[in-house]
Amino acid sequence: MTILPSEQRDGASSFYVGATAYCLEASNTIVFPCFRDMPSDTQRLRALGTRVRELRTARGWSQERLAEESSIHENHLRRIEGGTANPSYLVLLRIARALEVRAGKLIEE
Repeated sequence: MTILPSEQRDGASSFYVGATAYCLEASNTIVFPCFRDMPSDTQRLRALGTRVRELRTARGWSQERLAEESSIHENHLRRIEGGTANPSYLVLLRIARALEVRAGKLIEE
């Protein structure tokens, strides 16, 4: 297990254990999970796009092929993979079905 020291945007002390950030109160004796370190919406959309792209390329598919298999416009898929589109639930289901994965695999953090 790796423990990495860090500092929050507000200057508070924190550290990571694995992927979880923990904050220290001013007294440096009270530890609690840092919720202010949660990913932003932009980071989440980029992560979603990266997962879709990785799953697509693992199958050897082009964007055109995945768009066709999931019945969405290729430009929309391009924006999803680029992290600039916020796809609807139904679009995520179609992409997941085409890639033969659970929809949750596309959005897990």
